[in-house]
Amino acid sequence: MTAKLARTTLSIAFHLMPAHRAGWAAAMQGEFDAALSDRRPLAFAAGCLLAALRDLPAHIEGRFVLTSHALAYGLLLPSAALLLVSGLSGYPFVGTAGGDLAAVLPGHGGRVLLLNAGNLLSAPAFVLLVLLLSAVHCLLAWWLIERDWARLGAAARLGAAVMTTLLLLGAITALGAVGMIVPLLWMTVELLLLGLLVVRYRQSVEEDRLPPNVVAG
Repeated sequence: MTAKLARTTLSIAFHLMPAHRAGWAAAMQGEFDAALSDRRPLAFAAGCLLAALRDLPAHIEGRFVLTSHALAYGLLLPSAALLLVSGLSGYPFVGTAGGDLAAVLPGHGGRVLLLNAGNLLSAPAFVLLVLLLSAVHCLLAWWLIERDWARLGAAARLGAAVMTTLLLLGAITALGAVGMIVPLLWMTVELLLLGLLVVRYRQSVEEDRLPPNVVAG
């Protein structure tokens, strides 16, 4: 069990290392075999992981790993969870009495249905769109960490399309766009951050491949 945990820890350390540290990774693998024979694999693997973590801010790929994980776990996944709860709670066709935002949550009093008999059939469409937007945030986080730029771009376009559809549906059902201004701005900020991060990463990788005199010029 200890050996398996040590191998997993070492594998994570290898994953965090940039491509130009492949020689170091190979040397660590050889030393790990020796540590395994000495019955101290976990301590060695933990030391390798700590060294890889300390080295992250020193190279382009490491800085991208730190930034992408912070964006995924600190913004995209919390947004997905919030959208999931909101969709199941009836956002945006359920309002609150007296402006109490907590009243939107299930089991709380003061919930007001904003749809009338003529547009009540649109409620399932609202729920589906909000839940789809939640799923899009999960995909954005996943493909950002995986650096799958094609799928990340497709998910971003899907998110923008879902948000636009929500706005149009709100206008058609006379709910208006006021209740969707915050999620619209939030989604816009998220997509801008993703775009800037990807563009900056690609530029940094290209500059890293060029000779120093070319980069300086």
